Amino acid sequence: MKTKPSSLLMALERRRTLPDALLETDIITGLRTGELPSPTRLGNSLYFRMRMTGTGPVWRAQSGNTYRDPAQYINREFVSACVGIPLVMDHPASGRIGPDDKIVGTTVAAYTYQAPESPPEVWVISRVLDGGAQETLLNEVMSTSPSVIVGDSPDGFSEGAPIVLDHLALVKQGVWDLGGPPEGIDQEQIFNDSYDEVSQMTKDEMRELIRATVAESLAGKVLADSSPEDFSAKVDALVSQKLDSALAAHNPAAQADKDSYEATLRRRFQG
Repeated sequence: MKTKPSSLLMALERRRTLPDALLETDIITGLRTGELPSPTRLGNSLYFRMRMTGTGPVWRAQSGNTYRDPAQYINREFVSACVGIPLVMDHPASGRIGPDDKIVGTTVAAYTYQAPESPPEVWVISRVLDGGAQETLLNEVMSTSPSVIVGDSPDGFSEGAPIVLDHLALVKQGVWDLGGPPEGIDQEQIFNDSYDEVSQMTKDEMRELIRATVAESLAGKVLADSSPEDFSAKVDALVSQKLDSALAAHNPAAQADKDSYEATLRRRFQG
Protein backbone atom coordinates (compact mmCIF):
# COMPACT_ATOMS: atom_id res chain seq x y z
CA MET A 1 0.00 0.00 0.00
CA LYS A 2 1.43 3.34 -1.02
CA THR A 3 1.96 5.80 1.81
CA LYS A 4 0.19 9.10 1.37
CA PRO A 5 2.66 12.02 1.60
CA SER A 6 2.14 14.52 4.37
CA SER A 7 0.58 17.86 3.57
CA LEU A 8 3.85 19.55 4.51
CA LEU A 9 5.89 17.45 2.09
CA MET A 10 3.36 18.18 -0.64
CA ALA A 11 3.62 21.88 0.15
CA LEU A 12 7.43 21.70 0.02
CA GLU A 13 7.20 20.07 -3.41
CA ARG A 14 4.89 22.86 -4.55
CA ARG A 15 7.41 25.36 -3.22
CA ARG A 16 10.17 23.71 -5.23
CA THR A 17 8.23 24.01 -8.49
CA LEU A 18 6.04 27.05 -7.90
CA PRO A 19 7.46 30.18 -6.22
CA ASP A 20 5.48 31.34 -3.19
CA ALA A 21 3.43 28.10 -3.16
CA LEU A 22 4.45 27.38 0.44
CA LEU A 23 1.94 29.10 2.69
CA GLU A 24 2.45 30.56 6.14
CA THR A 25 0.26 27.78 7.50
CA ASP A 26 2.75 25.27 6.07
CA ILE A 27 5.59 27.06 7.86
CA ILE A 28 3.68 27.05 11.14
CA THR A 29 2.93 23.33 10.82
CA GLY A 30 6.52 22.48 9.95
CA LEU A 31 7.99 24.49 12.79
CA ARG A 32 5.44 23.20 15.24
CA THR A 33 6.18 19.55 14.40
CA GLY A 34 9.93 20.03 14.02
CA GLU A 35 9.90 19.16 10.30
CA LEU A 36 11.25 22.61 9.44
CA PRO A 37 14.27 24.32 11.03
CA SER A 38 14.08 27.45 13.14
CA PRO A 39 14.45 29.86 11.43
CA THR A 40 12.68 29.15 8.15
CA ARG A 41 12.49 31.89 5.55
CA LEU A 42 9.36 32.74 3.56
CA GLY A 43 9.54 35.81 1.38
CA ASN A 44 10.89 38.72 3.40
CA SER A 45 10.24 37.04 6.77
CA LEU A 46 12.06 34.65 9.09
CA TYR A 47 9.97 32.32 11.24
CA PHE A 48 11.34 31.19 14.62
CA ARG A 49 10.23 29.01 17.50
CA MET A 50 10.30 31.19 20.62
CA ARG A 51 9.33 30.79 24.25
CA MET A 52 6.53 33.10 25.27
CA THR A 53 6.67 32.35 28.98
CA GLY A 54 7.68 29.79 31.51
CA THR A 55 5.74 28.90 34.64
CA GLY A 56 6.56 27.88 38.18
CA PRO A 57 9.10 29.41 40.56
CA VAL A 58 11.24 32.25 39.25
CA TRP A 59 13.46 35.02 40.59
CA ARG A 60 12.93 38.60 39.44
CA ALA A 61 15.23 41.53 40.04
CA GLN A 62 12.32 43.78 41.02
CA SER A 63 10.46 41.42 43.33
CA GLY A 64 12.78 38.54 44.24
CA ASN A 65 11.40 35.02 44.38
CA THR A 66 7.88 34.58 43.06
CA TYR A 67 5.70 31.95 41.44
CA ARG A 68 3.83 31.91 38.11
CA ASP A 69 0.94 29.49 38.46
CA PRO A 70 0.84 27.07 35.47
CA ALA A 71 -2.94 26.83 35.75
CA GLN A 72 -3.19 30.52 34.82
CA TYR A 73 -1.13 30.07 31.63
CA ILE A 74 -1.42 26.48 30.40
CA ASN A 75 -4.96 26.80 29.17
CA ARG A 76 -6.73 27.48 25.90
CA GLU A 77 -7.64 31.06 26.76
CA PHE A 78 -4.11 32.24 27.48
CA VAL A 79 -2.48 30.27 24.66
CA SER A 80 -5.00 31.75 22.20
CA ALA A 81 -4.14 35.23 23.49
CA CYS A 82 -0.47 34.64 22.59
CA VAL A 83 -1.18 34.95 18.86
CA GLY A 84 -0.68 38.38 17.31
CA ILE A 85 1.62 39.67 20.06
CA PRO A 86 4.17 42.26 18.82
CA LEU A 87 7.90 41.54 18.96
CA VAL A 88 10.37 44.24 20.01
CA MET A 89 14.12 44.40 20.55
CA ASP A 90 14.46 44.76 24.33
CA HIS A 91 11.69 46.09 26.55
CA PRO A 92 10.51 49.68 26.03
CA ALA A 93 11.63 52.05 28.77
CA SER A 94 8.03 52.48 29.89
CA GLY A 95 7.50 48.72 30.16
CA ARG A 96 4.68 48.81 27.61
CA ILE A 97 4.63 49.44 23.87
CA GLY A 98 3.92 53.01 22.80
CA PRO A 99 3.40 54.68 19.43
CA ASP A 100 7.11 55.44 19.06
CA ASP A 101 8.37 51.91 19.78
CA LYS A 102 9.58 49.87 16.82
CA ILE A 103 7.85 46.53 16.26
CA VAL A 104 10.07 43.99 14.48
CA GLY A 105 7.57 41.18 14.04
CA THR A 106 4.64 39.32 15.53
CA THR A 107 3.64 35.93 16.87
CA VAL A 108 1.53 33.83 14.50
CA ALA A 109 0.85 30.62 16.45
CA ALA A 110 1.14 29.33 20.02
CA TYR A 111 1.33 25.99 21.79
CA THR A 112 2.42 24.44 25.08
CA TYR A 113 5.52 22.40 25.83
CA GLN A 114 6.84 20.66 28.93
CA ALA A 115 10.35 19.26 29.27
CA PRO A 116 10.85 16.24 31.54
CA GLU A 117 10.86 17.21 35.22
CA SER A 118 10.26 20.87 34.40
CA PRO A 119 7.25 23.16 34.67
CA PRO A 120 5.24 23.63 31.44
CA GLU A 121 5.91 26.54 29.10
CA VAL A 122 4.08 28.39 26.35
CA TRP A 123 5.94 28.62 23.03
CA VAL A 124 5.09 30.56 19.88
CA ILE A 125 5.93 30.65 16.21
CA SER A 126 7.12 34.19 15.51
CA ARG A 127 7.41 36.04 12.22
CA VAL A 128 10.35 38.47 12.19
CA LEU A 129 10.13 41.06 9.40
CA ASP A 130 12.64 43.73 10.41
CA GLY A 131 15.99 43.35 8.62
CA GLY A 132 18.08 44.47 11.59
CA ALA A 133 16.32 42.07 13.93
CA GLN A 134 16.79 39.25 11.43
CA GLU A 135 20.51 39.99 11.22
CA THR A 136 20.82 39.91 15.00
CA LEU A 137 18.96 36.63 15.34
CA LEU A 138 21.08 35.02 12.61
CA ASN A 139 24.33 35.98 14.31
CA GLU A 140 23.78 36.38 18.06
CA VAL A 141 22.34 33.95 20.59
CA MET A 142 19.27 35.63 22.04
CA SER A 143 16.34 34.82 24.29
CA THR A 144 12.88 36.19 25.03
CA SER A 145 11.15 38.10 27.80
CA PRO A 146 7.37 38.55 27.86
CA SER A 147 5.65 41.66 29.19
CA VAL A 148 2.63 40.38 31.09
CA ILE A 149 0.51 42.69 33.20
CA VAL A 150 -0.83 40.62 36.10
CA GLY A 151 -3.44 41.15 38.80
CA ASP A 152 -2.95 41.26 42.54
CA SER A 153 -1.13 38.38 44.20
CA PRO A 154 -3.51 35.97 45.92
CA ASP A 155 -1.06 35.17 48.70
CA GLY A 156 1.75 37.75 48.68
CA PHE A 157 4.10 35.34 46.90
CA SER A 158 2.44 34.04 43.73
CA GLU A 159 1.75 36.30 40.77
CA GLY A 160 -1.80 37.29 40.05
CA ALA A 161 -3.69 36.16 36.98
CA PRO A 162 -2.52 37.58 33.62
CA ILE A 163 -4.55 40.58 32.51
CA VAL A 164 -2.68 42.02 29.50
CA LEU A 165 -0.01 40.39 27.33
CA ASP A 166 1.67 43.52 25.97
CA HIS A 167 4.66 42.32 23.95
CA LEU A 168 7.44 39.78 23.62
CA ALA A 169 10.93 41.27 23.88
CA LEU A 170 14.00 39.78 22.21
CA VAL A 171 16.78 40.06 24.80
CA LYS A 172 20.26 38.78 25.62
CA GLN A 173 18.91 36.73 28.51
CA GLY A 174 15.38 36.30 29.81
CA VAL A 175 14.11 35.64 33.31
CA TRP A 176 12.80 32.23 32.15
CA ASP A 177 16.32 31.15 31.30
CA LEU A 178 16.48 30.81 35.11
CA GLY A 179 20.05 32.07 35.31
CA GLY A 180 21.31 29.64 32.67
CA PRO A 181 22.30 30.23 29.04
CA PRO A 182 19.77 31.94 26.76
CA GLU A 183 17.32 29.30 25.49
CA GLY A 184 14.20 31.25 24.64
CA ILE A 185 14.70 31.12 20.85
CA ASP A 186 15.52 28.09 18.74
CA GLN A 187 18.37 29.39 16.58
CA GLU A 188 19.48 26.20 14.91
CA GLN A 189 21.60 27.96 12.30
CA ILE A 190 23.85 29.55 14.93
CA PHE A 191 24.17 26.25 16.82
CA ASN A 192 24.98 24.23 13.70
CA ASP A 193 27.46 26.80 12.36
CA SER A 194 29.29 26.99 15.71
CA TYR A 195 29.37 23.21 16.09
CA ASP A 196 30.67 22.67 12.55
CA GLU A 197 33.33 25.36 12.91
CA VAL A 198 34.74 23.84 16.11
CA SER A 199 34.34 20.24 14.95
CA GLN A 200 36.33 20.88 11.78
CA MET A 201 39.38 22.26 13.62
CA THR A 202 42.46 20.11 13.11
CA LYS A 203 44.86 19.31 15.90
CA ASP A 204 47.41 21.77 14.48
CA GLU A 205 44.76 24.52 14.28
CA MET A 206 43.77 23.89 17.85
CA ARG A 207 47.43 23.94 18.91
CA GLU A 208 47.96 27.31 17.22
CA LEU A 209 44.81 28.72 18.82
CA ILE A 210 45.91 27.61 22.28
CA ARG A 211 49.46 28.82 21.68
CA ALA A 212 48.32 32.29 20.64
CA THR A 213 46.06 32.54 23.69
CA VAL A 214 48.73 31.33 26.09
CA ALA A 215 51.39 33.59 24.58
CA GLU A 216 49.15 36.64 24.92
CA SER A 217 48.34 35.72 28.51
CA LEU A 218 51.97 35.18 29.51
CA ALA A 219 53.54 38.07 27.62
CA GLY A 220 53.13 40.68 30.31
CA LYS A 221 54.11 38.32 33.12
CA VAL A 222 57.31 36.58 31.99
CA LEU A 223 58.66 38.33 28.91
CA ALA A 224 60.30 41.12 30.86
CA ASP A 225 62.72 38.81 32.66
CA SER A 226 62.96 36.00 30.08
CA SER A 227 64.89 35.57 26.88
CA PRO A 228 62.82 34.98 23.73
CA GLU A 229 63.92 31.35 23.83
CA ASP A 230 62.84 30.89 27.45
CA PHE A 231 59.53 32.59 26.77
CA SER A 232 58.85 30.33 23.78
CA ALA A 233 59.74 27.26 25.83
CA LYS A 234 57.35 28.27 28.60
CA VAL A 235 54.56 28.79 26.08
CA ASP A 236 55.22 25.43 24.47
CA ALA A 237 55.19 23.71 27.84
CA LEU A 238 51.81 25.16 28.73
CA VAL A 239 50.42 24.37 25.30
CA SER A 240 51.46 20.74 25.65
CA GLN A 241 49.74 20.55 29.04
CA LYS A 242 46.49 21.97 27.70
CA LEU A 243 46.29 20.46 24.22
CA ASP A 244 45.76 16.82 25.15
CA SER A 245 43.05 17.62 27.68
CA ALA A 246 41.37 19.97 25.21
CA LEU A 247 41.39 17.35 22.48
CA ALA A 248 40.13 14.65 24.82
CA ALA A 249 37.25 16.81 25.98
CA HIS A 250 36.49 18.54 22.69
CA ASN A 251 34.69 15.99 20.55
CA PRO A 252 32.73 14.16 23.27
CA ALA A 253 31.60 17.43 24.82
CA ALA A 254 30.58 18.92 21.52
CA GLN A 255 28.78 15.78 20.46
CA ALA A 256 27.04 15.56 23.83
CA ASP A 257 25.85 19.14 23.47
CA LYS A 258 24.63 18.46 19.94
CA ASP A 259 22.91 15.22 20.98
CA SER A 260 21.26 16.94 23.94
CA TYR A 261 20.04 19.80 21.75
CA GLU A 262 18.64 17.46 19.11
CA ALA A 263 17.03 15.25 21.77
CA THR A 264 15.34 18.30 23.24
CA LEU A 265 13.94 19.23 19.85
CA ARG A 266 12.63 15.69 19.33
CA ARG A 267 10.89 15.71 22.72
CA ARG A 268 9.48 19.17 22.12
CA PHE A 269 7.98 18.57 18.71
CA GLN A 270 7.36 14.84 18.57
CA GLY A 271 6.32 14.10 22.15
